[in-house]
Amino acid sequence: MLDSLKPKPKLVLSRLRGLFAGRSLSPHVSHVMENKFRLAAVIVLPLLLFAFIPLSMAAEGILPNEPDEGETVSVMAFVEGYDAIVAELAAKEAEDDPAQPAETAPQPSEPQIFFSLDRDDGQYFFDTDQELEITTSRPAKIYYTLNGSTPSEEKGTLYTEPIPLPSGDNVKVYSFSVIAYFDDGTVSDVYYRSYFIGRNAFEKYDTLVFSLITDSKNLNSRELGILHPNNIWQRGREWERDVNVSCYTQSGRLLFSQNAGMRLFGAYSRSFAQKSLRIIARYDYDAYNRFEYEFFDDLYSYSGTKIGSFKQLVLRNSGNDFGVAFMRDPVVHILMAQQGFPFTESVRPSLVYINGKVYGFLWIHEPYKAEYFKERYRDYDGQGAFVVLDGPERSKSSFDTEYRHLKPLSDYRKMYNYHREDLTDDKKYAELCRLLDVVSYLQLYAAFAYVDNGDWPHNNNRAFKYFAAEGEDFSDVYGMDGKWYFLPHDTDFAFLSDVNANTLERNLNRAEVQYSPLFAALMERDDCRWTFVTYILDMINGAFSPKNASRVVEDIIDGIRGSIHIMHAESRYQPPNSDNASFERRAPRIINYLKQRSSIMIEYMQKKYNLGPFYRLFVSFPDGGAAYVNSLYVSEDFTGSYYENYATVLRPVVPPGKEFSCWTVNDKVYETPELVIDASFVRQAKVKVELHLSDPDVPALSVYEVSYRGDGDYVILVNNTSQTVSTLGCMLSDDPAEPEKYMMPVMYIEPGDAVKIHCGNRTSVQLLHSMATDFALRDGETLVLSRKDPKTREIKTLDSIRLPRINYGNVYRRNLVSGVFFEVLPETEGTGGLETNRLSRLPRPLTAQQR
Repeated sequence: MLDSLKPKPKLVLSRLRGLFAGRSLSPHVSHVMENKFRLAAVIVLPLLLFAFIPLSMAAEGILPNEPDEGETVSVMAFVEGYDAIVAELAAKEAEDDPAQPAETAPQPSEPQIFFSLDRDDGQYFFDTDQELEITTSRPAKIYYTLNGSTPSEEKGTLYTEPIPLPSGDNVKVYSFSVIAYFDDGTVSDVYYRSYFIGRNAFEKYDTLVFSLITDSKNLNSRELGILHPNNIWQRGREWERDVNVSCYTQSGRLLFSQNAGMRLFGAYSRSFAQKSLRIIARYDYDAYNRFEYEFFDDLYSYSGTKIGSFKQLVLRNSGNDFGVAFMRDPVVHILMAQQGFPFTESVRPSLVYINGKVYGFLWIHEPYKAEYFKERYRDYDGQGAFVVLDGPERSKSSFDTEYRHLKPLSDYRKMYNYHREDLTDDKKYAELCRLLDVVSYLQLYAAFAYVDNGDWPHNNNRAFKYFAAEGEDFSDVYGMDGKWYFLPHDTDFAFLSDVNANTLERNLNRAEVQYSPLFAALMERDDCRWTFVTYILDMINGAFSPKNASRVVEDIIDGIRGSIHIMHAESRYQPPNSDNASFERRAPRIINYLKQRSSIMIEYMQKKYNLGPFYRLFVSFPDGGAAYVNSLYVSEDFTGSYYENYATVLRPVVPPGKEFSCWTVNDKVYETPELVIDASFVRQAKVKVELHLSDPDVPALSVYEVSYRGDGDYVILVNNTSQTVSTLGCMLSDDPAEPEKYMMPVMYIEPGDAVKIHCGNRTSVQLLHSMATDFALRDGETLVLSRKDPKTREIKTLDSIRLPRINYGNVYRRNLVSGVFFEVLPETEGTGGLETNRLSRLPRPLTAQQR
């Protein structure tokens, strides 16, 4: 077990904002094909034979097992019988990894071995010569290794004196495995430390850095090695190896260090020199069965609380983009998340060392497992199961076998078989809408048409559903409502073909490998075509606009360049036909694609879907607030390009303390909250819209911030109106059934001002002359702000906030534009631009009647 290395320093908020916030082939596709066919003799040619081998042979282990958590073998996409092979292998793989019994947490042991270079500030990078002294808690002989091998009296080096760690021009990583044989005959656990020593230590890295330490037999031996060529297709718990995982900031501060399990991840990419890795936290290895760090910027649960705890992570080698641009899949996920797509894989770049040597540049991914969804919906305390299905869209086959009793494949087939129905029949369509989230399904197709994801939906296709426990009803909770949702996954072929590729027909044409009968059936409906077309228009006006998308890719290139260069210079696992110069040539081609794609897609959509005349839409917010333009959330003055034949729908987002008043369109007033812009609104190819808000008849305070973790609970109320607000009759309570627990003193709060009310512990010195309640606050409670009319004695609820679990000592603060709460650091201003709560406020498409 590990000792005090478990992360006790504050979690770093190292934000990614600066880093990220036809079938004709472009020239760089040839490099991908080079990458694939360079292995033809040993990989591809045998795979081509698989189409002619009976599938029963796969079940007997003659074929390589389909990996459980990764991209499928893309070169087989054009092989006859490919889908059936993948389906059978995937089904076998799921059965090979049965559910594990509940884990029991071991107790952390007292430290037995001590290292002189362990510092209180958690710093493990040094730019000068160092000397390491190792001591023990009681008399012992100490043995160590520096190559990952498990130390012992036979294999280790006996420690006799401080070990010099010289600093050279380039960083050298000293990865120690240390064990103590005590004089009383007992033996310690193995302790691990990695020290990064070099004069360039503080300038070398531009990403997070991982140091993995494991016995070399776990990597390269014929019997056990997961990197041995004979074993790379193996999978499951049997092929999980123990590893020590340490993660550092780019400046060298330790974020966490713990023992874990490690497996290979992926499918075709396992044949590359550098493989993807999946690291899994378990009590079998350590006293901590989670990786506790906020890896991903702006990652929040449904309730707005931060997600910083992970059961497993994937360190991905860029898949089919390995050796090309190293970023296609992350670019898609980042842009789709910015656009507001509800479910994406969170990603972050890293440089990985194994046993002190550079392994390579890998992307940290949060994989689509049940834990992914449990974290997002943790505050709902659902007792059901999130089930993720893998396999081609038309023939899902793989899932975690612990959910077999739920019969998810049968449930999925019931939904998917609606492609055989006439979905222009509103009754049949309504039945499907109860089984499938049609909106996000169509949005995913729109996004993938735009980026030209050529290895989908027949491949790399995932979907999930929440199966409610008996007595549960989450029908009003997006994502837990019992519908199927499709997920973007493994998009390494995005942006890879000619930017002029017409992708609008591929999913509709029966002759195409990318044909989808369900998508084709849905696109017979006017409202579904509206959802598809307007989402592409929203993308062009949103995150996928040439300006924003180019900036995102430029930031990624700048943010990973150093790690790519280190890999090329120092890793024995670097890709062939790839160097710094080729990276600088290939990566910017994604920018060129994104700069040109919007005008090309508009041209194709105009021909196929008859968009009609173009107009410019101007939306402004003189009284504050925000709006949805179709699916696109905008909170600042907005200018977009839309088309007359496809109505544009605006919905107001009203801040707390305000009410919707009206829209004005070209100076004409419209009092209906939902505004449908059609050709009749267009004047000289322009539509000018303003959202107007007003104060309620009786203006009131709103809850702005709540602190309830640890001591010093408080509530901040704000006047978000344009009038002075009296607190006469205002009450605060932690129980909706007892709203009169605390009566506020009468005072007058000016517009924009706030008042702080302390909760509990009325006797402390700092609360003298302050407002304070008798009750403290706890997660799971509902905070209620009410007002009692002094004449009628009637009590009216002004605000009601359920308090979710806060894990990081932060506060729960409301965005005063959207009204949505988020967990933020107390010292930050506002909510850091987090007004897009992607899950809780997704718009729905127009019905046929509305259109």
